[in-house]
Amino acid sequence: MDQTGLACDNGTCHIVNIDFPDIIKIRNLWMPVHEREENIAADIRNDSWMDQIDGSRGIILFASGVFHYFKTEEVKALVLRLSQHYPNGCLIFDTIGKAGLRLMMSKILKNMGIQDVKGYFCVSDPLKELNWSDTINVSSKGYMLGYYDMKSPGIHPSHRLLARLGDRMMKMSIIKMEF
Repeated sequence: MDQTGLACDNGTCHIVNIDFPDIIKIRNLWMPVHEREENIAADIRNDSWMDQIDGSRGIILFASGVFHYFKTEEVKALVLRLSQHYPNGCLIFDTIGKAGLRLMMSKILKNMGIQDVKGYFCVSDPLKELNWSDTINVSSKGYMLGYYDMKSPGIHPSHRLLARLGDRMMKMSIIKMEF
């Protein structure tokens, strides 16, 4: 259960967590909402939740670890709808390349009854592959190396190696889409 919104709160943010009803039920039980925070029980692929969130003063949407479970066409369609519903908004999410998805999801997908990752959302070249609209500006940074200085003396060399493997070989990235 992601807490990125709270971690990024500057004291003025309105934070909305959207997840399936059973997950929101657990979230409400274990993580009571804070001031300026609310939970919405919904499937993000169903646009009904969008009418519950006012984006007129700007909006930053985080989808951490979400899109790996969707087909590429579902992600593209959702992103295009978000860009229309929330002009001047921003969507931030993580991606992984095909080899990384296959490795990471093999156990999870098998447990879900999915035998092949073909068609599931993965990205190797974000700037090229996510160019879905002229009104969406796409930028990308490495998942591990893009936001943290791994050259710090407190970082063990094996952790640096794992970060390089994740970002370069598994194509792990953080994507920012500005509408």
